[in-house]
Amino acid sequence: MKNHPTAIKEAYSDADKAILREVIDLMNQNKISAASLATKSNLSSGTISLVLSGNYSAAPSVSLKTMRAAIEAHQAHAEVTSGEIVKTSIYTIGIAPCRHARELKTFPHFSGRDGGGKTHTLRDYASNNTNTLFIEATGLMRTRTLLDAILRQLHAQGARRVDEMFENVVAVLKGTNTLIIIDEAETLVPSCLHILRRIRDQAGVGVVLSGTELLYPQMMRNAGVFDQIRSRVSLAPPSIQAISEEDADALTLSLLSPYNPDAECLDALRAYAGGSARMLCENLIPSLIRHGLKKGKALSVALIDTVAVKVLQLSPRAV
Repeated sequence: MKNHPTAIKEAYSDADKAILREVIDLMNQNKISAASLATKSNLSSGTISLVLSGNYSAAPSVSLKTMRAAIEAHQAHAEVTSGEIVKTSIYTIGIAPCRHARELKTFPHFSGRDGGGKTHTLRDYASNNTNTLFIEATGLMRTRTLLDAILRQLHAQGARRVDEMFENVVAVLKGTNTLIIIDEAETLVPSCLHILRRIRDQAGVGVVLSGTELLYPQMMRNAGVFDQIRSRVSLAPPSIQAISEEDADALTLSLLSPYNPDAECLDALRAYAGGSARMLCENLIPSLIRHGLKKGKALSVALIDTVAVKVLQLSPRAV
């Protein structure tokens, strides 16, 4: 809890002082630290500290307004995306490989259509389970980049040479119950896959590979860059193509419960989502709240149709 400063420099106008009090109150309400505010507002930690303490020598108007705007943007985003994690069927499917890999020190995978909720599931698992590393791969990731990402998450010592980095990773992980989760794994180059396989073998830890539907055929064939991993795969759930109707309704209710969506509204949102959790939770519902419900409009099928077609430019659903 941050307190209002008792002594404020003369450079602060009355308007500045009012915004300062507002910013501090908003920080406390939203539990935003000074370090977090510095990141959100793209201001230095030093500037944030001086301005909030009332010790900024120059006029702080611009900095204060930047801070307030950053917090308001944070609030707006939280209002339309916050909510308890919904343990959908996809969540259950995604957690299973994690538990399996940790217990058996193996190499399962989890794949499905983009936007199904895989990353959200795995991030939640990683944040709620100690000794879990969550790494998002890219097509640009190479061996050094991967090893560096693992070492940073382990808070372990790096090294100049790649072989030394690998040895450090193995030394830190060996004998632990650590799980490594690699998201977007279908983008990994062969050298990174080789390193992950050797880390698993030498350190004795589990590794979960997660990715789009492109990952599943790569993992299941006995040739290509994944061929040496195939024999280590202990769990291979079918690639997920879409969220179920029950999952879509559960996600909708978690975000729109204050508005009491009826069966017709649920049907309309499912139709526009097209089986994508991302379309539903990151586009449809936030746009519905921002462009309709926050403006006092009642939740209705007509409002959903308007927002989907006119705001998101989606094709009209079949009626």
